Amino acid sequence: MNGKSGKRTVPVSGLNSLSENDKLDFLVCIDNTLERIRYREISINEGFIELHQKLNSLN
Repeated sequence: MNGKSGKRTVPVSGLNSLSENDKLDFLVCIDNTLERIRYREISINEGFIELHQKLNSLN
């Protein structure tokens, strides 16, 4: 072990500040991105970049 507990924290402060419509829009984006990853239309890295860009555009 490297001395870490193995837990990872994910900042969600950006999500808490979103309106309900923006949260729904982001969930739809997650769903669509995961489907595109599943069918190998995009890589996992490209998917994370898309999600990050979408979240930044909503803030």
